[in-house]
Amino acid sequence: MSHTHGTLEVTIVEGRHLKDEDIVGKNDAYVELYVDKHYKQRTTTAQNSNDPRWNEKFTFHLQKHDDDLHLHVYDDDVVGRDSVGSAKIDLKKHVFGKGRYDDWVKLPAMLGLRSKGEIHVIIEHHTLNLAHGHIGDGEAQHIANALENNTIFTKMNFNFNQIGALGAQHLSNVLRDSKTLHTLNLRSNQIGTSGAQYLANALRMNTDTKLTILDLDCNEIGAEGAKYLADLLSNNKTLTTINIGNNQIGDLGAEYLSDALQKNKTLTTLNLFKNQIGVSGANHLAIALENNTTLKTLELEGNQIETLGAQHFANALRKNTTLEILDIRSNGICKDGVQYLADALQVHTKLTDLRLNRQTRGMDSTTYQQT
Repeated sequence: MSHTHGTLEVTIVEGRHLKDEDIVGKNDAYVELYVDKHYKQRTTTAQNSNDPRWNEKFTFHLQKHDDDLHLHVYDDDVVGRDSVGSAKIDLKKHVFGKGRYDDWVKLPAMLGLRSKGEIHVIIEHHTLNLAHGHIGDGEAQHIANALENNTIFTKMNFNFNQIGALGAQHLSNVLRDSKTLHTLNLRSNQIGTSGAQYLANALRMNTDTKLTILDLDCNEIGAEGAKYLADLLSNNKTLTTINIGNNQIGDLGAEYLSDALQKNKTLTTLNLFKNQIGVSGANHLAIALENNTTLKTLELEGNQIETLGAQHFANALRKNTTLEILDIRSNGICKDGVQYLADALQVHTKLTDLRLNRQTRGMDSTTYQQT
């Protein structure tokens, strides 16, 4: 697979106080830059200035071991060029895992000479985006092999492919060893229960994981898949956002997650959209809210919690002090259920967004927002 380590976009913005070695007069300066010395790029020449402005962007497709960006500033003379100064940016230290670098880079002074000045550089590291890529299990294996010992990518997007349990197993090998990845998106694949197990196990084994966002929407993981993720959440200290909407986890899956939420201290967003969760599942999640102190967003649109489920959440809101957004649209909630929640809002002042505006029976309801 080409460009396995993503794309680097480098903007050479400007320079200031540039001095060539004879330090006489002004420069006709340009910058030469590369990550691989066999492929060098350069800016245009800024005429007659020691404070030139270029604002020019360059793209590099990174390969393995492309760990440094080299910068050379020259003064363009009629008969050649004079060196103004050189610098090297350690991409591992300053860019990979961070995404963006924006700073002035000093051009080291030589012994006996004044400072050579500095240049303003912006670096953006782009991620692996293979959404809608017709990727199945075989392709996932090749990708996983290419990403072995990945130390660069912070985000991977495999949305809308045909990755099954076997493909998830291959990708879990990457997840198990990664120390930089913070977002994994596998929305709309077919990893199933086993795939969820592979991913959860990999994250549990990786004590150096940085993963904060996991999107498994529409993957047929079911209640057992939710159990594997719940087991992970019980001890995980990095994940802040999980989306497992459209996965048919049902009341049993909600119960598993409820137990995990009472132990987890880092998750802030949980999306359970369209998961066949009924009154029983709502009750379990409500109990979790009574004890959880970190969750800020809970999305339950398109389930079947009904009025009794709304009452369970209303009771929980009287005790919970951290939830800010509760989405229970399209849940068959009657007017009484809305009233339960409205009464609870008199006590729960942290909730700023209560979403009820679809298929709320007996009244024209909208989104409630507190200030």
